[in-house]
Amino acid sequence: MRDRLATLNVEGAAVMGDELWLLQRGNSAHGENVVVALSCAEVLESLERDRTLAAEEFQRVLGFDLGELHGVPLTFSDASALGGEMLVFTASAEDSSGTHGKGAILGSVVGTIDLAGEVRRLRTIERKYKVEGVHAVLDSGVVTMTFVCDQDDPATASPLLSATMGLEVGQS
Repeated sequence: MRDRLATLNVEGAAVMGDELWLLQRGNSAHGENVVVALSCAEVLESLERDRTLAAEEFQRVLGFDLGELHGVPLTFSDASALGGEMLVFTASAEDSSGTHGKGAILGSVVGTIDLAGEVRRLRTIERKYKVEGVHAVLDSGVVTMTFVCDQDDPATASPLLSATMGLEVGQS
């Protein structure tokens, strides 16, 4: 992974099908949002054997351009698998270039990715929140999500939010 990624910053992990997906947050100067897919069977075997991960577990890398919010790139912040067939992810835009102030929170999004690596849904979360964690549950085509936010201010309690989203466009 270090050959492709300048700085490792794994923000989420989920089992998708027979793979373990690690979500790399592309928030460095040359960073990119990627999902590194590893063979679950080989990862488990390696962890039982010697507690290390090796190149043999590597299966594929999926790159993602999640767009921008207010001119700042969105970068992965967490993930939650829905039955191993669909991944709910969160991404945040945090300006660390100094344009909007060091580490200014410009907003977050929630989306879904299917097993083929296709982004299916992408919805904006209220701008004042920087979402850092997500737990998602699917019931009758509707995803219920709980979000943990980190406002990067020790004096501010971390908000806990909830929302629903239909898997298909047109559902609430």
